[in-house]
Amino acid sequence: MSGVAAFSSMSPSPHEIFERELASETTGRYIGPMPVDSFLTTFLPGNEPFLTLTTAQRRLFRKITRGSNERAMYEPFTDAIEEFTGELDVVFTGDHVDNSLKLSGGYGLKPDISIYEHSCGRTAVTDVSRMELWVEIKYDESFEPVLDPPQEQLDDLQDEEDKLEDYLSKWQFECETVPTQRLRGQMTAYALAQLGIQFRDFAFSVLIVGKYARLIRWDRAGAVVSRRFDYIAGPSPLATFFFRFARASPERRGLDRSVRPAGLPSDADALVRKALKLKPQQLLFEYTVPDDEESTRLRMEDPSERKPLEPYTYFGPRTSFPSRSLIGRSTRTLPVFDLRSKRVVFLKDTWRVAVDDIDKEGDTYRKLHRHKVPHIAPFDRGNDVGGIGGITVTQQMVEEAWACKPQWEVTGHIHYRMVLGVVGRVLTTFNCTFELVSGMSDAIEAHKYAYESAKVLHRDVSAGNIILTASDALLIDWDLSKDTDLLKNQRRRRDRTGTWQFMSAAILQYPEQPQERKDDVESFLHVTTHTAIAYTPSDMTPDGRSTYLRDVFDEATVEKGHIVGGTRKADKLGRGTYIPEKFKTTSPLEGLLRSMSAVIGVRYRIAPTAEKRAQDARTLAKLGDKADAEDYRNAVSWRYDEDTKNADSSDWLLDALRSAVTDRAKWPEADRAARQPITGEVILTKKQQSAYSTHLSNRDSAQARSYHPTPDASTSSKRRLTAGSDDEETKPQKVARHS
Repeated sequence: MSGVAAFSSMSPSPHEIFERELASETTGRYIGPMPVDSFLTTFLPGNEPFLTLTTAQRRLFRKITRGSNERAMYEPFTDAIEEFTGELDVVFTGDHVDNSLKLSGGYGLKPDISIYEHSCGRTAVTDVSRMELWVEIKYDESFEPVLDPPQEQLDDLQDEEDKLEDYLSKWQFECETVPTQRLRGQMTAYALAQLGIQFRDFAFSVLIVGKYARLIRWDRAGAVVSRRFDYIAGPSPLATFFFRFARASPERRGLDRSVRPAGLPSDADALVRKALKLKPQQLLFEYTVPDDEESTRLRMEDPSERKPLEPYTYFGPRTSFPSRSLIGRSTRTLPVFDLRSKRVVFLKDTWRVAVDDIDKEGDTYRKLHRHKVPHIAPFDRGNDVGGIGGITVTQQMVEEAWACKPQWEVTGHIHYRMVLGVVGRVLTTFNCTFELVSGMSDAIEAHKYAYESAKVLHRDVSAGNIILTASDALLIDWDLSKDTDLLKNQRRRRDRTGTWQFMSAAILQYPEQPQERKDDVESFLHVTTHTAIAYTPSDMTPDGRSTYLRDVFDEATVEKGHIVGGTRKADKLGRGTYIPEKFKTTSPLEGLLRSMSAVIGVRYRIAPTAEKRAQDARTLAKLGDKADAEDYRNAVSWRYDEDTKNADSSDWLLDALRSAVTDRAKWPEADRAARQPITGEVILTKKQQSAYSTHLSNRDSAQARSYHPTPDASTSSKRRLTAGSDDEETKPQKVARHS
């Protein structure tokens, strides 16, 4: 039996945990088995049919599996496919980790075979930033990560559509043994790194398991997996894949050509670098940001003209590495320079959710400005990027007749890019707690007027979505917002949530219930509390602080296929223990948080009984006109009703925060944000952590260079690259977090 046996005293390694949780996170996102000819026709079209191989070429493929282990397959595999890869370099990289790029917990990346452009300057081995394609090889067929339904059964049901669909909906495509989970996680890690570090919309890979091969296409919705085929007996499909890939355009290979090296004149280059405070050796890129039709019309001198303007371009460094998840919005942001207006602005590159009931973020900004919502960032321009890979296709493949149906909906995503006319500081860089509270009140005011005037609910209130400027704070990231009329009687989608740590306890506990205003209001409490405890000095010990942040904000388990949490949040809010006793500070922030949590916690308190209500009514009636505010506050039922009314809107919360900052003298002058000491370090994403306990119980069940140059037709014949030392400029960075 592979893996760590049940009841073993051996703990799984961090890398094993990471791989298995990546597999868990993408459960239901491997869509297949797609017929190989359909895979090639759809994703790498070509005029030629499957290649006809010579006897000598077939002989090379037959040599691949003659060895007794995986390592013995590398060289013969390389020899066989080099016949078809044109000017691409085929490199054995299985022993050489990309030292310039590490994933969560220091997870190293070293695919068995990597393929590079011959002209890219790659002189050593594993370089994910320049990798065009990767191949993972396993000798033992027990590693097969997915299981195709028997072709004979499919043929029998071919003329009975309903029975075929029912059969495929019940077939478990993804294998669940420990080795297969780890392999899916390993492949997912390679894919998310390649999509993350490069300017790329999608990517291809090849999986070899013994004498069988699969072709895989990765995008932000998941992976489309071909049916496995015997490449020893019939190598033509595999040869055709490499042949077509080597001759495909950069766009067909998945590259995003809307970003390219800047190539500015020296004076403009110097201006951009000075404005953005970039070093001379730092690579500079030109980002194309498309306009939508409405903003184009508004800038036309003659409204009758309909010719769109040329795409607008901005200049800046490469974007930061996005989230550690393959699927989802994968948002990247950075300050960029507008050479036309000579100003620094804020660029956001994301994959918006491809559903009809969520507007483009730019349309939402325009609506908010029309309704004069305060504390909203100015919107310059933005639209879908377009191109061959501008819309994910994995979700479309679910509907194909050959697809094994996943248990839940696979949501697609659309590549979207926009620019805001302001650059701010993240909330966790507040100069003093007065600025923190003042900024929170600005964000709440924006939320209030967006909801009441523009009829828009934000739905992703988080510390990362509030920025501080010289004059105020802004509530940004409206890409998950929704028209309030569409929220009624609507179930939430499985993969459409806010930021886990800041979501309301109610939404975490019941993930399918519609999100309401009071859930966003509660999120403002969680943002303020989390930021205060993590960034302001208090009497809490590092262990106590770590335990609190983990237990209250990171709690997650899996129930009936859903990631759920929030029980500790709800319990502490309901009991009045949400703010730790040892959170003692010199700032009024402490008392403010306690009063905020007392009101918002009413959602999780037990409602007064009819008997208690009658008792309170009699007590207040006896006091009559002598009853004062304190008497009413002491009446449990009155206080419950009053808190419920306040918790359902942002009015009370906004008034409380605004009142708290009316007297600046009560606040410390310079208690600026400082990351408070904690113990432990996160090695997993939140979704990955959430499912780990489930997988343990089932353990025995079945920033580097990113420029991709255009292929150079004049390049000389290719060379075989051999193992060597990496000469990277960027050192690996380990990211520590509190969870």
